[in-house]
Amino acid sequence: MSAFFASSTASHGQIWDVDIYVRASREDGDKEQSETISNQITMLTDFVHGRPELRLHEIRKDDGISGVTFDRPGFHAVMDDVRSGAANCVVVKDLSRFGRDYIETGKYLEEIFPFMGVRFIAVNDNYDSMAEHSAADDVVLPFKNLVNDTYAKDISIKVRSSKAVKRRNGDFVGPFAAYGYCKDPENKNQLIIDEGAAETVRQIFSWKLDGMSAQAIADQLNSKGVLSPMEYKKSIGLNFKTSFKLNKMAKWTAVAVLRILKNELYIGTMVQGRETTPNYKVKTRIYQPPEKWSRIANAHEPIISPMIFARVQYCLSLDTRSAPHSKQVYLFSGLLVCADCGQPMIRHPVQRKGKEYIYYVCSSAKCGKKCENHNIREEYLKESVLVSIQARIRSVIDLENLVRYVDALPLQQREIIRLQAQLAQKQEEAERYKRLFRSLYERLSEGILTQNEFLEFKAVYAHRCDEAERAAGALQREIKAATAGTSGTFRWIEDFREHRNLTKLTRKVVVMLIKQIKVYKDQRIHIQFYQENECRCLAERIMSAADGQPAADYRKGDKDGEDQP
Repeated sequence: MSAFFASSTASHGQIWDVDIYVRASREDGDKEQSETISNQITMLTDFVHGRPELRLHEIRKDDGISGVTFDRPGFHAVMDDVRSGAANCVVVKDLSRFGRDYIETGKYLEEIFPFMGVRFIAVNDNYDSMAEHSAADDVVLPFKNLVNDTYAKDISIKVRSSKAVKRRNGDFVGPFAAYGYCKDPENKNQLIIDEGAAETVRQIFSWKLDGMSAQAIADQLNSKGVLSPMEYKKSIGLNFKTSFKLNKMAKWTAVAVLRILKNELYIGTMVQGRETTPNYKVKTRIYQPPEKWSRIANAHEPIISPMIFARVQYCLSLDTRSAPHSKQVYLFSGLLVCADCGQPMIRHPVQRKGKEYIYYVCSSAKCGKKCENHNIREEYLKESVLVSIQARIRSVIDLENLVRYVDALPLQQREIIRLQAQLAQKQEEAERYKRLFRSLYERLSEGILTQNEFLEFKAVYAHRCDEAERAAGALQREIKAATAGTSGTFRWIEDFREHRNLTKLTRKVVVMLIKQIKVYKDQRIHIQFYQENECRCLAERIMSAADGQPAADYRKGDKDGEDQP
C-alpha cells in the first residue's frame, strides 16, 4: 500500500482537527499489553503531535466494549464532534480499533466519512483516506476489515465454548456473584458465602415462612436500614450497575425479595445460561427456556437447606394474601381445602352477641355452586391441628429411636458381616473369571485352543464374570442400606425434632410440617404431612432389619398419609 504520510495535504495548508479514537475489549481477544487504552493514547498523541497539519481536538475512548457493535459511547462522541464541525479527522491505531463489523466498518470508510468530508487515518495499517490509493489498496482495505470481522467471530465462538465447559463443570462465569455470595479470592470461578449478606438471605426465607409477603419483607428490610443488593455491592467496592435502579439510592423491593426466594443458588445449585445473545454481533439479551439452562447441584456451599427452600416454593405457589392491617397471612392461608370438591376453604368472620367467631367455609358452597356447606370453627381447627402435629412429632421421634435401636442389635451386626463375606466371595469369583478370560488369548496363540473353542469359552467366562459383578453390586447396595444411620439419610427428622416441645401453632411450624388440610362436612379433618413416604420407609426398615422380631409400638399415619384427630 502506498505511503499515506504524503505532503500533498499539507501543501494545501489545511489544518485537520483530530479526534483520537481508542478502544479495547477482552471480549474481542485483545492482548492486554499492546491493546491497552493508555498505550494506544500514547502512540496516537505522539503521531498527531509529530505532524503539523494535524491538530488534536479530543481523545475519545471505549474501554471494555466490543468492536462488533458501533453502539459505543466514545464512538458516538466522535460522530457528534464530526457533525458539529469540531473535528474533521479521525485517527485510530488500526482498523480493528475502529470496528470489527465488516459491513458497518466499510460503510463508514467508503460512504459516511467521504460524504461528510472526514479524513480517516489508521496508523498501523498504513491507511490515510486523503492519500492516493492504488487498485490493490481498494482490495486490501475491505480484506483487512473482513479479517477483523472473522477474528471477532472466531473469538466469540471460543469464548462461548469455554463458558459452556465451565458451566458444565459447575464453575461460576458471571461478572458478579449473587447477593449472599462472593467470588473465592483464590478461584474466581468458585463461590463462597459472604456472611454479611447471607444472614439477610436467611432472614428473608424465615420471614416468608412466618407468612410475610414479599412487599412486607422489603419494607421490613428498608425500615431496618439493610442495604439493598445493589447498594451492598457498591459498599464493598464492586463497580456494579443495573438498569433497574430508579431512585438515587436503591431500596429493597418485592421483586428483589422474590428473586432471592426463587433462586436455587442458595441451596448450592449453580444455575446459569438463562440468557444469551443470538450471535457475536447482536448484543440483545434473550431468555432461554429452562430446559437449556445449565443446572449443577452441590456446586458450592448452600445458605438455605433444600427442605426450607422447597417449603418456601410451595408457599409462593399458594394463592395467599396478607391479613388486613397485618404484614402476615393467616395461620392456615392456602392450606385448607374442601374434602369433597377440592376448592379452597375461605375465612368467614361471624358476629354473635357482640363477639366475633371465625369459621372456614367451602368457597364453592359460599358462591352457590354444587357443594355441601362445609364449615369448621377456627378454634376447633387450631386445637385439632396442634394435637395432630404433637402426635406426629412423637411418632417420628419414636421411629428414629427404633431405627437406632435396631441398627445396634447383634443380629443386625451379624447380618452385615454375613453380607460382607458374600461380597468378598463374589468379588473373588469375578476376578477368577477375568483371569481365565485373559488366559484364553495365550492358549489361542499357543495353539492349545481352536478358534471355535476360544469363542465358546470366551462367551462363558464373560457371562459368568458379568453375573458375579452384578451380584457383588447388589450386595454392596444391601450393605450400604443396612449400615446407613439416621444422621445422613433422615435429616428431615430434624424438622420434627426441633418442635418436640410445641405448645402453640405458628405459621412457620404449619408450613414446614403440613402440606394440606382437608375438611369434611362433619368437621372431620385429614392432615397431609410432609415426608409420609419417608415415615413408611422407616417403619419398613425397622421390621426388615429386625428380621421378624417384634418391634416396639410406634405411631403411624393411615395408608393415605393422613392423620385424623
